Amino acid sequence: SEYVLKVQSQTMGTYVARTIIPKRGSISSAFIYILQTPGDYNYDLPLDVKVYGRGYVLRMMLQYEVEINGIWFEQTEEVPRSMGIGISEVLFPVVVQAQGQGEKLKWPLETLTYTFAGIMKRFEMNHITFKRVILELRQYDENLFNYFQIVNSFHDARSIRVDMPDYSNIPNGQGVFGACTIDELVYELPPDFIKNH
Repeated sequence: SEYVLKVQSQTMGTYVARTIIPKRGSISSAFIYILQTPGDYNYDLPLDVKVYGRGYVLRMMLQYEVEINGIWFEQTEEVPRSMGIGISEVLFPVVVQAQGQGEKLKWPLETLTYTFAGIMKRFEMNHITFKRVILELRQYDENLFNYFQIVNSFHDARSIRVDMPDYSNIPNGQGVFGACTIDELVYELPPDFIKNH
């Protein structure tokens, strides 16, 4: 669907911006069941991802409940995309350009093991119930993708540059008018999941 934003000002004139919302994407895996065998996390989870936007980011979330002073709290923690050079340097997903409608991806399950271990160490004196693993696909239209690319164009976390790149898709105006869609693949962990305590 195309959306049009039109702003009229008595002093500044008329501004028009357009965006097309990406078609709904999808995430699937024939091996999603391996998420409930954390002892075997020494391989990758293969994923089939359908992407229709200009760019996208695929994220993994771990949802759980923890009991603190007799009260259960729901928590969500993002799982890193990779471990980087060492275990102390975890890397989270970033927006990338879509290479085609069908993407074959792999998620290294060592990062999920790492996340489980961190949560269990943090709450080792509390009861924990791990509820579900969520794979989230965010697709970005061309406007938002271009904005992300320009703002993050340095690709250097240690850069000393202080200039601020700017991008606008509003002719003669400022700002970004764009759209994104969110699709999820939810895997419910069983009540007797081995890491619940």
